[in-house]
Amino acid sequence: MLSRKKLIVSITLIIIITGLTAFGAWKENAEAIDISGGEDHTLVLTNDKTVWACGPNGGYTFQRYYYGVLGTGSDYWGLAEQTLVRVHDGNMVTASGYLEEIIDVSAGWKHSLALDVNGSVWSWGWNSWGQLGVDDDQYRTTPVQVFRGGSSSGSLSAERVSEAYYCYLCGAQRGVFFGC
Repeated sequence: MLSRKKLIVSITLIIIITGLTAFGAWKENAEAIDISGGEDHTLVLTNDKTVWACGPNGGYTFQRYYYGVLGTGSDYWGLAEQTLVRVHDGNMVTASGYLEEIIDVSAGWKHSLALDVNGSVWSWGWNSWGQLGVDDDQYRTTPVQVFRGGSSSGSLSAERVSEAYYCYLCGAQRGVFFGC
């Protein structure tokens, strides 16, 4: 199995070899600083604090379709991006229309997480068991902010995000963790 550093170097080389023009808005000096692999999709965090994704946007499991894993706003489960695409901003609402100021990413089984510079956690993708940390079980095709207790009344502040299959963990200050 490749170490994280070797994986980052490999992805960076793939980006350079295939040509940056294939990545649309990929910035000339952008550099992958973190990579997280889910079951079928991959998230890449760059040094300019933007998030990119590739792989299938969804599929069919447990006798139902799922979608939204790439965070592009598409609800087409059959979409498969073979090159990196930038993750949209969802309810973060940025001037660029894309997720910004992100410092950590984690690709789950069929969902994704991002952590911004303010400690806010953002999630998107499959949510059949509440793994996105919101008050319902609806899929999200773009990132939504995660709040303590699932409601928008209590902000969640974290220092790290991680996922395992259906669950997520957000490491908060003083060793307190939130998750499913």
